[in-house]
Amino acid sequence: MGKEIMQKKDIQTLCIVFGILIAFASWQFVFRSNQEKTELLRAENQVLQETVEQLEELDRNKEQYQAETERMLQEGNAVLDSFAAGLLVEDEIMYLYDMELVDSNNVKVPSVSMGAETEVPYVGNTAEGEYQIQDEGIKMYTAQSTVSFTTDYSGLKNVLYYVYEMPTRKAISSVNLSSSDNGYLSGTMALDFYYFAGTQTPYAQVNIPAVQTGTDNIFGVRKGTQEVRRETQETSEDTGADDAETDGAETDDAGENNSESQQ
Repeated sequence: MGKEIMQKKDIQTLCIVFGILIAFASWQFVFRSNQEKTELLRAENQVLQETVEQLEELDRNKEQYQAETERMLQEGNAVLDSFAAGLLVEDEIMYLYDMELVDSNNVKVPSVSMGAETEVPYVGNTAEGEYQIQDEGIKMYTAQSTVSFTTDYSGLKNVLYYVYEMPTRKAISSVNLSSSDNGYLSGTMALDFYYFAGTQTPYAQVNIPAVQTGTDNIFGVRKGTQEVRRETQETSEDTGADDAETDGAETDDAGENNSESQQ
């Protein structure tokens, strides 16, 4: 009887232990796992809620952002338009040629030394927070021309104004001047020409005045022996005809004189 009571107590104890183990396992593997998933879902929901709030804020300010974007595009295009879309040697030559034509500049440019084109590297920030500036293949280049010139003080100020008031960007890197006894200034000026490559703006060809070109006989010499003989013969025939006309005229004059003497 006592054994049966002990066995029942042991069985009850084991059942209690098993129940505790089952409860602990349920809490450890089910409840705790669900709790962790719940915390994870709550964190994700918080992130999504913040994203929704940001999108709602953007939607409320959509018109303002669109207006600001359009303004920035216009300003960017204005900057691009202030630079040339390309540069050739004739652009530099005609620019200096036109500079000489302005009477108020009173400048003469006896010689020009043109340098090679070099790329101007971008030194600004390409990232702002999470936003990254995309490289659209637009590059800036510069070409420097060393110009020797002569002008007076008033003309020098007009030349500086002329350089910085032209529609496309140019800059004067350095100026070296010396004065002469006649009141004129002579020296050199390093003139930088800037332009963009890779934009959608087409290159505008420079206007060059009409120049007589294409002659194959710039010194006016005769071209060949046949042409020389032909022209020589034509010249001889013309000379003979002129002599015959002169002789005929003299004969007529002599006949008229004889008739007058006989009378």
